[in-house]
Amino acid sequence: FIHICENNPYSTSLNTILQFRDEEIQNLRESLANNQITFITGAAGIGKTKLAIDISSLYAKENGFIFKAILNRGANIFDDLRVYFNSQSEQYLIFIDDVNRIHLSLEYLFEYYGEKINQGTIKIIATIRDYAKEKLFDKLPKSISYAEIELSPLSDDSIKKIVENEYSIANHLYLE
Repeated sequence: FIHICENNPYSTSLNTILQFRDEEIQNLRESLANNQITFITGAAGIGKTKLAIDISSLYAKENGFIFKAILNRGANIFDDLRVYFNSQSEQYLIFIDDVNRIHLSLEYLFEYYGEKINQGTIKIIATIRDYAKEKLFDKLPKSISYAEIELSPLSDDSIKKIVENEYSIANHLYLE
């Protein structure tokens, strides 16, 4: 997933250190523990995918889940979902990036794995752009517990520190 994203010239890089998101990290960890689905919402390029991958993979390791990412390749993924998540003894944490683009995968998961989702043996974390969230939230089954973590833009000072640390740019003319 990360390799494919990194080779997309339109994607924000995922090969950076997650910084200045301590509150969101804590909220995400709590949401993963207490909900069946967690949505990370916000504008494009704000860090939704980076936050989801970093914290979800860590949460999965710490709590005995197998972490899997669903990537939009434009194909019907129903058969893949049935094969990959059919184990009765495993717990899965499934990441769906830009779920609004592939909302059918979410519907397939509810249809085929609704009992596992209700039992907490399958948890879902998904990113969604802020303009598409209400339409998707309206389609969620009423029996599903979900939470939304909305990402706000980082402060100018935080962005300056990231630019200095990640890219070694210290010239004040560029940082302003």
